[in-house]
Amino acid sequence: DIDFNTEGLQHLTVTYEGFFTTIDIMVTKKVVTGITVTAPTQVYTVGDTFSTEGMVVTAVYADGKTAVVTDYTVSTPDMNTAGKQTVTVTYGEVSTTFKVTVAPRITAENFETKYFVGDSFNKTKGRVRIAGDDGKIKNVNFNDKAISVVSFDTTSAGKKTVTVKYTS
Repeated sequence: DIDFNTEGLQHLTVTYEGFFTTIDIMVTKKVVTGITVTAPTQVYTVGDTFSTEGMVVTAVYADGKTAVVTDYTVSTPDMNTAGKQTVTVTYGEVSTTFKVTVAPRITAENFETKYFVGDSFNKTKGRVRIAGDDGKIKNVNFNDKAISVVSFDTTSAGKKTVTVKYTS
């Protein structure tokens, strides 16, 4: 039997009706020349945890063959800074990179939370807090021209969602 997991010269003996021959077989290590990565397409928000779910890593060998591999390592991108963040994938001695998008974290603060049926949104109170691409925090008051109210429904009583848009 040939042990394809052991490098070096091995011998295969073939026997047929009392005749035999020995064939020398050289087993060599597969050489990885590159890797390809099908990256996750998820868009993250500042503070999220990076996930490799859906990622596929394929080794490319010197003989042109490919194989999906699972024993690779992955760097953790900076998930606390908005923008394109680099992820490095390494298999053996070969590495490649791809980018993930980390969107700014946007929160609303100090806004009016009680309204009566028929009221309009009060833009004189509150602000939007944005963690920008440069990592700095930007506070924009609701009454700033960069803020527009996309949806606000007070035609009936109940818990409602206010959607505002920030245009830089």
